[in-house]
Amino acid sequence: MHSRAKKFICLASGEKLILIGSAVLLPVIRIALWLLGLRRSQRFLSLAMHGRNRDWPEIEIKRLTYLVNVAANRGIIRANCLERSLLLWSLLRRRGFSGTIRIGVSNKAEQLKAHAWVELNGVVLNDRPDVAAEFVPFSGAIDLAVPAPALKSQSRGYVTP
Repeated sequence: MHSRAKKFICLASGEKLILIGSAVLLPVIRIALWLLGLRRSQRFLSLAMHGRNRDWPEIEIKRLTYLVNVAANRGIIRANCLERSLLLWSLLRRRGFSGTIRIGVSNKAEQLKAHAWVELNGVVLNDRPDVAAEFVPFSGAIDLAVPAPALKSQSRGYVTP
């Protein structure tokens, strides 16, 4: 049996749901970004995913980040950093965590590059911890005035990265 299939079979049923759901949502996010732009896509995801905590299983933040990254790298499409970050941000909000999308720029070798990642309480979730050393983040976080659902306590067994 193929290694990827074995890994999928070994996932808990809730993790399979998150992985499949993420693989399906990433193309939707790509189309939303193309049609609506960042702000409207973020607002759309915030409203579409609000108040649905009961539909998705509880999962540690690190594991959720891992599953989103797997879907982004091996799913229906190969998602870019912004698409992956929007998905993780929206899944965190769905669970009551107030993550922040950060966008930074780099101008090495006279080549301008941009990159996106998610932070929770100042900790980088879906990239290496020192990403801000290479990609200088814009001074303001990219976030909406839409309040997150009631934030969960970090002391209830949820892993803070």
